[in-house]
Amino acid sequence: MRVVLLAALFALTILPGCGTDNPEPSLQPTAAPDSVSVVREARGFSLEWSDGHRRLTVWDPERRGEPLARYQLVPRGEVLLANPVRATYRLAVPVQRLVVLSTSHLGIIDRIGHSDAVVGIAQSQFVYDAAVRARIADGAIVDVGQESALNIEQLVALQPDAVMFSNWQDPSGVAERLRAAGIVPIYNLEWMETTPLGRTEWMVAVGALLGVEAAARATFDSIAAAYNATAEAVRTPGRRPTVLTGSNYQGTWYVPGGNSFMGQFLRDAGADYHWAEDNSRGSIALSFEAILDTHIDADIWINPGAAPSLEWLADADPRYARFKAFREGAVYNNNARLAPGGGNDYWESGVAAPHRILADLAAILHPERFPDHTLHYFQRLR
Repeated sequence: MRVVLLAALFALTILPGCGTDNPEPSLQPTAAPDSVSVVREARGFSLEWSDGHRRLTVWDPERRGEPLARYQLVPRGEVLLANPVRATYRLAVPVQRLVVLSTSHLGIIDRIGHSDAVVGIAQSQFVYDAAVRARIADGAIVDVGQESALNIEQLVALQPDAVMFSNWQDPSGVAERLRAAGIVPIYNLEWMETTPLGRTEWMVAVGALLGVEAAARATFDSIAAAYNATAEAVRTPGRRPTVLTGSNYQGTWYVPGGNSFMGQFLRDAGADYHWAEDNSRGSIALSFEAILDTHIDADIWINPGAAPSLEWLADADPRYARFKAFREGAVYNNNARLAPGGGNDYWESGVAAPHRILADLAAILHPERFPDHTLHYFQRLR
């Protein structure tokens, strides 16, 4: 279950910096003068003009500068020629019927106002958005199972223009099965970005697919401005509270690397983070004892797994009570907004709202600077 897995991995991937270095030139192609936008924060995709049409390129995460797939976006009404090569697709836009295999993709689509284009979703029980849940209940959106076990016949019956999925390595052969059925597979790799704003900028790529690239760019710019304003507000000299993240999982305690997206969140929120200078983009695996040695006196503890309360934590492992943050009740989790089926809105709308996540974190770490802030995604555990 992707939502559960993501919740367990959140501590491993906390945001790198808001002011990232420019990606290599191959990820920042020069667009035509009448181009709608140039990608600034994300490294995983680019948008340019090609043969008179907008072209979306999704870059291969393993082969630097090599495309994983290209999408020639052809306005509806024009003749849609056959795809010239295997990894290039011609797609009529705006996409009108879309299947998504992640609630994170749904959050981005909803943020730019086009969730009505969604006709299918994987594991619909994890959807948080009430309006989308109502469409699922009415049969307007169909549950297509999970990414690793898709019902291709059911997908074909939905007659989607495209299916958006996130597993670029594709061990289940989803892309090949979709191609064979005449359905365009769209790789959305926002989750592989190493900064919060890089993840969110994928809404511009999605906006291009849905025919609203300019509006999506304006929305992203507004979000980025709000994010940067909060980061700037805590950048002035002052005390930076020490922070503990994550929890013990089957004998291992995972923490986010300093160059991960969660590491950047903590940096921009004004935290004193022990591994801030670590270059890891993912997680660092440590023992419980190692965490005790470095964080027993940490001021704040965030994202302790699925914990809904301090009592739950103490029952899970009595050793948690040894941490200062536990004893002083300074434990916060990102599970304030849960769907009836267990889905967490942090992973749904949060990818399109890093400014709200950062505002929560900044208020947790520096309550004196944000006295009127009401937590949105986070809650203090009691």
